[in-house]
Amino acid sequence: MRKLWKKKEKDDAKSFGGREQPRSGAGWKNKQDVKTDMFLIENKTTIKKSFSVKHKYWKEIKTNAVLEGRMPLLSIRFLEDDTDLVVLDKDDLIELIG
Repeated sequence: MRKLWKKKEKDDAKSFGGREQPRSGAGWKNKQDVKTDMFLIENKTTIKKSFSVKHKYWKEIKTNAVLEGRMPLLSIRFLEDDTDLVVLDKDDLIELIG
C-alpha cells in the first residue's frame, strides 16, 4: 500500500503542477502532501468502498492552507477502480469558476 499512496502524491503533484512536500507533509513546517501556487493538497488512498471526511479533519487541512494563502483540497483515490475525487470548499469553487 505504501507505494500506492506515494504514487498518488506524485500523480497529484504532476496533475496540479505542484510539488510533493518533504516527508509527506509530516513536518511542522511543510503541512499536507502536495503544494501548488493555488492549493495545499492532502492525499488519501483507500482500498475501502467509502471514505469519510470528518469536519475536524477538514478544518485542519483548511487552517493549514489558509495560513499559507492557499485553498485546501482533499484528493481521494479509490483503488478498487482508480476513481479519483477531490473535495473543495464551495466558496473556493465559486471563486475559481468566478
